[in-house]
This record gives sequence, C-alpha cells and structure tokens, in this order.
Amino acid sequence: TKDGKKKIPLIVRLGQYEDETSAYADWHIPEAHPLEAWSDARAFDGTVSIIQPLIAPLFDSRSVHEFMAELIGQPKPGYDILIGQYRANYKPTGALAFEKWFQTVLHDGVVPNTALPAVAVTPQAGLAGRLPAPAATSGLEIAFRLDPTIWDGRYANNSWLQEIPKPITTLVWDNAAMISPATAQKVNLLSAGNKLDITKTDATEFGQTSGKRVIELTFQGQKLQMPVWILPGQPDDVITVHLGFGRTRAGVVGNNQGFNTYLLRSSDSMNYGTGLTVQTTNNEYQLSHTQAHHLLRAEYGEQENRDIYRAATLQDFIEKKGMIGPVHGEVAEHGKEGEETHSAEGSGGEHGEGHGGGHPSMGSGIQGATDSEAYGQGIAGQITDEVPADPYRKQWYYADKSLSNKTNEPSLYAEFSGRGFNQWAMNVDLNTCTGCNACVIACQAENNIPTVGKDEVGRGREMHWIRIDHYYAGMDVVNPESYFMPMMCQHCEKAPCEPVCPVAATIHDHQGLNQMVYNRCIGTRYCSNNCPYKVRRFNFLKWVAGKGGPTTLNYDLPVLKMLANPDVTIRGRGVMEKCTYCVQRINSARIEAKKEDRGIRDGEVVTACQQACPTRTITFGDINDANSVVSQLRREPHDYQVLAELNARPRTTYLARLRNPNTEIVALLGPAGGAEVASGSTPKAQG
Repeated sequence: TKDGKKKIPLIVRLGQYEDETSAYADWHIPEAHPLEAWSDARAFDGTVSIIQPLIAPLFDSRSVHEFMAELIGQPKPGYDILIGQYRANYKPTGALAFEKWFQTVLHDGVVPNTALPAVAVTPQAGLAGRLPAPAATSGLEIAFRLDPTIWDGRYANNSWLQEIPKPITTLVWDNAAMISPATAQKVNLLSAGNKLDITKTDATEFGQTSGKRVIELTFQGQKLQMPVWILPGQPDDVITVHLGFGRTRAGVVGNNQGFNTYLLRSSDSMNYGTGLTVQTTNNEYQLSHTQAHHLLRAEYGEQENRDIYRAATLQDFIEKKGMIGPVHGEVAEHGKEGEETHSAEGSGGEHGEGHGGGHPSMGSGIQGATDSEAYGQGIAGQITDEVPADPYRKQWYYADKSLSNKTNEPSLYAEFSGRGFNQWAMNVDLNTCTGCNACVIACQAENNIPTVGKDEVGRGREMHWIRIDHYYAGMDVVNPESYFMPMMCQHCEKAPCEPVCPVAATIHDHQGLNQMVYNRCIGTRYCSNNCPYKVRRFNFLKWVAGKGGPTTLNYDLPVLKMLANPDVTIRGRGVMEKCTYCVQRINSARIEAKKEDRGIRDGEVVTACQQACPTRTITFGDINDANSVVSQLRREPHDYQVLAELNARPRTTYLARLRNPNTEIVALLGPAGGAEVASGSTPKAQG
C-alpha cells in the first residue's frame, strides 16, 4: 500500500508486466517469460524436468536465476546457471559422460530416477465433524470464483481469453453478478411486466432478460455496482461474482474491462461470505454475449422442430435398439402428449412445425415434450413423410469405397464420389464435451483468427470458427440439465453455400472438403445466408490490423507478426472465412506420406481442436478407410447428422448424449431439471 511504501526506502520489482504492483515500485525490472528462460521444475510425483526456452527474450529481459546472479555479483547466462547446478548435484550413472547425459536429459525432458518416494496418508476419522458450522444468516451469500477465462486477472491482457465466450453464460469481455431466478424475484429485479413463474417458465425466458440491469452489492461495508445475470441452476440466496476484471494497469487490452470484485473481498472472506445486501438501481449496462447469435429467423420466435441436440437415457437407448431422434414417417412414441397443445398454440398443422410464441432459441424442438413443455412451440410430436428420411444415416461408404448414397431420393445435384481419394470427416461425441472452449482457442491460434472487441461481438461479428452452443433441458430452472454442443463448418457434400456464390469462392475438392478461395471472395455473404448451420464468419473490417479498436490484435506490428501461423493465410476486409478441417495439417501429412511412398495413416492428421480437447470429444479421419476410428464411430447406432432432413450430407456427425441416471435418486427427488429427456428429444432452451 501507499502507507507501507513510505516505510521502505527502495522498492525494486521483477515482473513480466508493468502492472498495478509495479506502480508502487521505484524500479521495475522486466522478467523473462517462462518460454524465454532456462529453468527446471518438479512434476506432481517429484520427477525433475527441464524447462527450455522456445525463443530468445524479446525485450532484453532477465529470468529469476539471472536476476539473482546479478544481485550476488556473479552474472551468468541462464543456461550456464542451470548446467552448473546439474554438474554439481547430479552424477550420471554408468560410463556416461556428463555432457552426453545432459543432452539425453534435454532430449527426454526429464531427469531419470528423480521421483520422490510415495507417502501413505491415513485420513483422520471424524474430521468433518470437527469443522466449524457455517454461521446462521437470513441474508444473502456472496461467492467469489476465479473467472473461467482470465483466471484471477493474470490473463486479463490477453484478447483471445477476453473474447472467448464463457461456459453457460457465453459472456465476453465482462463479468456479472450471477443470481438465481427465485432470488431475482426476491430482490425485485424482474419488472412488473416480467414477473415470470419459475415453476412454469423455462430457462430461456430468464436468459433473455439478463445483462442490462445494474445492482449495488454491499458486503462488509464495501459497495460495488455491476450488471446482473439471471442464471438457471444458480443456488438460491447466493450471488456469484468472478474475480480478475476491473484492472487499471493490465495493458491496452485488459484495462478497465469489467468490474473489480476484489473490492468486496477480504482476508476473512476469501471464497465466500454471508451478510450480502443487494440494492436495485435504475442504471443499465450493456453486456455482450454470443448465445443468441446466428439464430434462424429468431425475430419471429419460430420453432422448426429440428432435432439439433439429441439426448436419451441409456434405458431408452437399449429399449429402442439405438434409435435416438425422430423416426421419419412415423408418429413418435413419446410425442403424443404435445398434439393438443400444438393445435391450440402453434400454427403448423399436423406436421409439428408450428410457429407459436416460442422463444428465440436454436434447435428447440422437443419430440418428447409434455403439455407444459410444448407451450408455444408448435410441437405435434410427429414427423410426416413431408420431411425426407435421412438416406445417409447407416452407411457412409461401401465395399467399392464410393460415397454414393445409393438411394432413389430425387435430387438436382450429382452424387459426390470420393473414389480413390482420402475422404475427410469428423465426429463429435456429445457425451464427453464439457464446454471448456479449449477447441475454440486452439482453432483461433492455429488459423490466425482475429479478435474484434466487445462492441463488435455485441453486433454479432465475432470470428471464431467453432462455437459452443449451450442448451438447457426441462422446466426446472432451479436445477436444469445443461448441454454443450460444438458447432463448426460441417463440410457438407451437397453444401448449400456453394451454388449461391457468384464467383465460386467456396468450392468442393476431391477430398470432400468445402474450401474457401479468399482471393475470389467479393463479400456478397450469400454463402452465410444459405448456410443452415450458421458457421461462416465475415470480415466486416480489417480485424487483423486492429480495426476493432485498441483491444484487438494488430498483426502489422512486428512483435505480433511472429504470432501468426505461417501456414495459414491472414484474411483481410470483405472476405468470408470458416473452418477448413485444418487443411494445412492435411497437406503436411500428405507431403510426409508422399516422401515415404505410402498412404496417410489413420490418426496421422490431427486437427487443432482435436489436439487440444482434454476429453477426446473430437475425432478426425478418413471415412474411405473402413477401419479408421472415425468410420467406426459413424457406424454407432447413436451417430447422427445435424439437420439431416436438409439432405446437405454433412461430413461432421455427432454421437448423441446418453445418460444413465441413478433411478433411486430420480425416484426420490424427481428428474433434475427435466433430466429424464425422452428418447429422441432436443434440450429445449438455450443459455
């Protein structure tokens, strides 16, 4: 603090950034980034590993080791300090000379036989009973949480992380006070005309009313005003705030973004505290979030009964022999209850495509809806022959390795044949996706995707090639079921985007890839209008030159030119772009295979999103190889295409979500948030 600084004659700070802490120092010494410095570390089991720099320091900075060597009057380069430590303390075994041993350590990355001995731990009996009981209170509780993107604020100056949509809320560039619908009613956050019955209204209603009202939080004498976000699933009487925002010296990207919730935090309430009071205000604050973007005719609240996200219980999956989703041409067994409601509230006749007063959510059609769930959705619970069957569902390739669907379905387009070539495809397992956004960031880094800033995201102009759609299921806003769905270019064999482009800027190649020719694109955006998956992104401005504002990256700066992937073109203004299936990695694997006079092996091509996914949700490979992993996944009974009725034949397919709820818990508490999703249903509302 300023008072403490008066007692210290000289303050020298070694740090990577000249931030709020440096403001109290007399001298700031630039510290080398860990990727610029030699060092070592221990793994969780004690094994010693060597940290090697990837690049020389950009700004003549010093590592911690080099700084300490300077202080004691023995300046040395970081490598000399490190190797001197190992030369003095580690003796190679056998006849190996030290230099050869150390080169082996650098190659392997670890020092052998350095793991610490395991320690047996015996938990003390009755430990939980000795914990202090929480203080009784009738007020609200505040919970402090690290932000899922910028953590405790250390990454606030990273525009990639600021612009990545947060799980559940899809907020960008901001934080908000998370509050449950019931608590929102209790503190009079919902206006008189917006008093929603939380026992009958689904999560979408609350999501669409969030993000404008500002409340004043008072905790332990400290006050803070910030916007509120009504969040289904949030515990009642608890308001959650994320740390890390509101910084003043983070840098041009992180300065003054969001609200500094550290002002409410104290040493005796580090993670949570009771006694919070909330006061509504007449102020408004605009939050930017992405969930409502790219909706199909959202202004009309239309529901097309499209089975976008499919989920079922394991029991239903077994009983129906793997059929998840609509059985085209038949009356859905679980949808009969919705017929009366459809005729009363919808306007789609008997085809289950009514346009009643539904919510602006994507993929909201529920085949297994109950009467209350079907309100305003126009759900008849049946899909007639008017919707074409999916001719491409069960078999993706044949013995002759052709990709003809071999059906008599009428079509204006010639059948796509991939005979003799690799045919690339992707599979996404909805059972394992956690919505962590690792794939989105990996794609952004790999493909030179720019950031556009908060204001442009608010206009729906974000550039991420992958989006994580978030859905709620059921009517219980207290404990709803939550679902995540990665959505990227589907690389349709009969891509609707291709015939509408007047200059053939988007075309199909012999490997089944839907390619973008940037030099041809004149920016009509017809392709984006005709894409049913809404996965194309348009450069309204020259984002890569920082035209989105000071918070966006400017690749014209010399230091940022090194950030770009040289294998991927940097796009300019007026150009459409989208997922390419990491075609640069495909080409690299093809070149290596050609040099070795062989074919591309299964698993040799790994897309950036697949490589980064911590749960192995994404699988990529050649469907002309019957033994490839992606081909095997496509033969699973719960594999399906999104919007298969459009007959676009996407190369990306999904494995439907299978749940195995504990029957005793369900019987005791009831289905959590409508968790007992009927076979073939789509979670109803978006976040």
